[in-house]
Amino acid sequence: YDFVEKARDRPWYKNTLFVIVADHGHRLPTNQFENYHPNRYKIPLLFFGDVIKEQFRGKIVNKIGSQTDIATTLLSQLDIDSHQFKWGKNLLNPGTNDFAFFDWDNGFGVVTPQQSISFDNVGKNVVYKQHEDLTDDDVLLGFGKAYMQCVFEQYITY
Repeated sequence: YDFVEKARDRPWYKNTLFVIVADHGHRLPTNQFENYHPNRYKIPLLFFGDVIKEQFRGKIVNKIGSQTDIATTLLSQLDIDSHQFKWGKNLLNPGTNDFAFFDWDNGFGVVTPQQSISFDNVGKNVVYKQHEDLTDDDVLLGFGKAYMQCVFEQYITY
């Protein structure tokens, strides 16, 4: 809080977008969730500053996204082209799909407003499913496998 108050008096403040995002990767405090659980990756993202577009000032946006969306969202606020960030989406655009992909050393997960599911690549089985009664597992798992394959292929050809 003290930093922000002092920054308000600086000449660069009116031209600055502040980005605050939590880090979920540290082992302390003791983790409440296993690596495959989506809640382990549920972190806030806060943008503030005078450069934020008027329609987003003071708004809380409950959009499902991931760290790959930060650059695209940030650049969109600054009216800078973000096409090189092909894995990201603008979280402030109401037309973007509400989803997140996450992975860990032995698997991946997909989160949508309707369902969250995690797949263990070693055991080849679902290790977490938010709603047992929903039957779109195959669609989400197919999406997650395709997403992971595309990201990995891009990584190894980089």
